[in-house]
Amino acid sequence: MNTEFFTRDLYFAAFLKLHGQELLRLERHKSEFRDRNPVYFIFKNKEQCQFLENVFWTGQGDEVMINAKVYVDTIRELRARTSSVNVIKT
Repeated sequence: MNTEFFTRDLYFAAFLKLHGQELLRLERHKSEFRDRNPVYFIFKNKEQCQFLENVFWTGQGDEVMINAKVYVDTIRELRARTSSVNVIKT
């Protein structure tokens, strides 16, 4: 059973990280568009990430409240990390 959670959404990945989800790794997958090879953020706890995904997109629940400065800093950190991720050959 796969317990890893994958997302390409930088803003959602930052949200997960702020809510204590463990970022395991980043992967860049080859795309048919050479300049658009997407980076996947892979987190550890699939079930909790799916719960937080619902919270993130619906805006419901106390989990939505975050510190804006910390959120923006986390987005910048993750964006910087994406530039050094190599393409996975499939």
